[in-house]
Amino acid sequence: MAQQTLVLPERVRLRLTDVSGRSVALADVLLRIHAFARRKNDFDLQPFPTDSEGVAVISRDQLRAEVSATYDSGLMDYCGIEECYPAVEISVLTVDEIQRAIHARTTV
Repeated sequence: MAQQTLVLPERVRLRLTDVSGRSVALADVLLRIHAFARRKNDFDLQPFPTDSEGVAVISRDQLRAEVSATYDSGLMDYCGIEECYPAVEISVLTVDEIQRAIHARTTV
């Protein structure tokens, strides 16, 4: 039976690759994990930087800390993270998204 809800893993290891699948050693690329909620708002957990090898290692504790920060920004707007769909989307933050995140975290 397929997994029905999101389970936060103990550790996630993400590696940057080019279109042919070869590793790209690029530090400080900021990644986002988007979790899709079944109700209320989706979660955008970020930023997770890559190291000099182009790898980001993210622990369950880091994911939970981002979830907690999301709840702090509007608890009534979010369901429990475990209620999200089991599939997530991982993307690179754009320059505009980084600037908005800096503004939100420093002025809000």
